Amino acid sequence: AELARLIDRSAGKINKVMPIFLQLNLTGEAQKFGLREESLSSLAHAVQELRFLKLLGFMVMGSQGDPERTRSLFRRAKELADQYGLPEVSMGMSDDYQIALEEGTTMVRLGRIVFDLKSDFSLLS
Repeated sequence: AELARLIDRSAGKINKVMPIFLQLNLTGEAQKFGLREESLSSLAHAVQELRFLKLLGFMVMGSQGDPERTRSLFRRAKELADQYGLPEVSMGMSDDYQIALEEGTTMVRLGRIVFDLKSDFSLLS
């Protein structure tokens, strides 16, 4: 919340509304950053009250090597975005973007797969 207020003040100085996402850690894994679900409500509401921040949605990472757990995490992230009335949910990376598409992502973060394509577009079908 402190960082959100700092960004809000900085954006206010230049009269710019900053669109933001909150990163969720729905896996509970210590090596991943983001808000745990139990901390989400207070921060999301606090951010929504700030004048120069616009909360667009949530972003979340799946559980590497566990497609079914990833599916349930992505489904939960979409449910939370809907619950908070947010239009965007960014989930899915090179290894799990197909699951993310099936679960309603509005943005995927592709890196490795894009650079590995080397003109082989069959990977995206």
